[in-house]
Amino acid sequence: MNIIFLDFDGVINTKHYTAKDEIESKIKIVAEIAKKCNCKIVIEAAAKNGMNEQTLEIKKERINFIISTLKKYGVECIGRTPSIKRFKSEIAIVPIWKESEIKLYLLEHPEVEHFCIIDDNDFKDLETLSSYLVKTNYNDFLNYQNEGILPYHTLQVEEILKKENIYNINTYNDNELLKDILMNDYLERYEKYIFKIIPELIKEKDFLQNNEWHSFDVWHHTIHAVENGPKNYEDRLILLLHDIGKPISFWDDENGVRHFPQHADESAKIAKPILQRLGFKNEKIEEMIKIIKNHSTAINIEDITKDNYKYYKRLLTIQKSDVSAYEEKHAEKMYNELSIKEEKIRSLF
Repeated sequence: MNIIFLDFDGVINTKHYTAKDEIESKIKIVAEIAKKCNCKIVIEAAAKNGMNEQTLEIKKERINFIISTLKKYGVECIGRTPSIKRFKSEIAIVPIWKESEIKLYLLEHPEVEHFCIIDDNDFKDLETLSSYLVKTNYNDFLNYQNEGILPYHTLQVEEILKKENIYNINTYNDNELLKDILMNDYLERYEKYIFKIIPELIKEKDFLQNNEWHSFDVWHHTIHAVENGPKNYEDRLILLLHDIGKPISFWDDENGVRHFPQHADESAKIAKPILQRLGFKNEKIEEMIKIIKNHSTAINIEDITKDNYKYYKRLLTIQKSDVSAYEEKHAEKMYNELSIKEEKIRSLF
């Protein structure tokens, strides 16, 4: 199967608030290229950090218009790339987002034989995908006006699709792949890849917690905690590993209620070689292990000093993400209590 990964802004939408008839003229060009090259269309994800609801709604409306118009011209849009959430320092690095999203799509769809990317962003610093790019050109960057997709781009698409050796998704190293997965919106869809990288997590799946604090099994609690967590890789990795010791550190009382008194210590022990395997340096590993080991320990405000302030602030953030995935009646109460404590910590220094 041949795929065109299609950007919207700068390719179809060539200036702010492009009229629908202008957009349709560009979609028609894309449709003609797709039919000539026997391609299906995958639209690049619309949701990005920093976009307000109104902007997102406009984008969604226009993407739906693209899909319906492509169909009108006889071309199938078969989906969108997954949306990856990046932390603030990476907001402006759009090609990094796009590369990761395209890689994850290819990982999910081994049936893709050849692909190209039509985008107005420059992928020149991203060696893995730059040779698959058909770049549209700005003619007035300051006023955000772009030539967009043009008929002559057909030849470039054809040349890229003739490549014999498609980019090998298997060159993804474990740490790079895991980072892209954890920054994605829907962790469960990449479960098999997570388990392949960290097989120690498999025991969490379907392992019931059987107590009033948890309505999910350990694995689904973990997924929700990660997805509710900070938008950075290391903290999300901490959350991915924070309960990994539960399946080997529990006991059931006479009423069938399950308890995990030593799970944080066990999780820290299991997590350390995993982090080493992923290539983290020893100093970073110790930082992350310390948080895993203390993720369920109550924070005493009196213990906080200027020297350890950042550690406790981070620990509290992890704890809030963890309790947000508790059983609903406990989650809200504990989250609010931790938020109050967070405000107190902020006021200290």
